[in-house]
Amino acid sequence: MDTTTPTMNDGTLAAGYPAASVPMTDPEKPDRGPLPDPNVPAKARRRKFNAETRLRIVREAEGCKEHGGVGALLRREGIYYSQLAKWRKECDRSGVEGLKNRKPGPKPAVSPEQAARIHELEKQLRRVSKRLRQAEAIIEIQKKVAAMMQEIRRKRASPETES
Repeated sequence: MDTTTPTMNDGTLAAGYPAASVPMTDPEKPDRGPLPDPNVPAKARRRKFNAETRLRIVREAEGCKEHGGVGALLRREGIYYSQLAKWRKECDRSGVEGLKNRKPGPKPAVSPEQAARIHELEKQLRRVSKRLRQAEAIIEIQKKVAAMMQEIRRKRASPETES
C-alpha cells in the first residue's frame, strides 16, 4: 500500500492544506500517541535530598498521627518507607549531621603531610611510653627501698631482748 499523500506541485495537499500540517500515518498501524520529548534524558537520574529536606520529611513523618498519614507523606515526597527508616536511624544516631550527604565508597587516603604528621606523633608516643615505663620501674624500686629502710629502722628502734 502506498503511504504517501498526493500533493500538488507547490507542496500543498490536494485539499489545499500545507503538507507539513497533516501527519503521515499508516491506517493499518495503531496510533501510538505523541512522540517522546527529545529534551527528556533517556536515563533517569537519582533524586538527591539535602539534609534540611531529609530532616523536614523525618519530622513530618513523626508528626503524622492519623492512619495512613505516613503513607500519604511518602507518596507526596516520592520516597519509599525503607528510605524514611534509614533517615530516621541516621537522625537518631548522629542527629542532623547523620542526614548530611556523604560520598559513597572508602574513605580517602591520607595526604603525605598528614602521613608525615601521623608518623612523627607515633614516634613521639613510643618515646613517651618508654619514659613512662622507666619512671614506673623507678617508682617501684623506690617503694621497695623505702619499705626496706623502714624495716631496718624498726629493727633498730625496737630493743633487742637477748638473754
